[in-house]
Amino acid sequence: KYAFLQDQSLHSLRIGTTADQDVVGWMGKMKASVEKHSPNVKCIVEMTWGRKNGSDATKGKRLLDLKEAHPEYFASYGAMQKVIAANTTAMAQKLGLDLSPVGIAWEIVRQERPDIELYVKDGSHPSDAGSYLAAAVGYLTLFKEPFKADTPVRLKPEIARYLRSVAERVVLKAN
Repeated sequence: KYAFLQDQSLHSLRIGTTADQDVVGWMGKMKASVEKHSPNVKCIVEMTWGRKNGSDATKGKRLLDLKEAHPEYFASYGAMQKVIAANTTAMAQKLGLDLSPVGIAWEIVRQERPDIELYVKDGSHPSDAGSYLAAAVGYLTLFKEPFKADTPVRLKPEIARYLRSVAERVVLKAN
């Protein structure tokens, strides 16, 4: 039994900054709660991905303190993804948890196949392709063996195969 723990995607940007609101501590509390209520469950941290164009698509003052302290985090997808990847990896290590590196796979797909739309219109949440990629990374994080067959999905078979191959490269370090 497993529990994938994923915080709000932009919270990891706060880790180690003056705008940090004890993000690692809150993730530790989620882990402790899962372990208390389900002692046989293994927790895994899921790394999220940067916003499509880097900027925060939400309204209001929720991230104003972080934007003022670190505007460079919001300059581009690449800048945002770099911080998310580093901070989420460090958080998982600090908490002694495995990491599902969805954000790393996401970055590879964006670089290699910009024709595959990973986002819905808001530039934040995953499209069918983005969801499939996240699921493939999660599956491999758990089972650590290459996919053996195609699975029927709402994607073109060649797109699904490509996304699974990226997930395998990231999680299994296969080329």
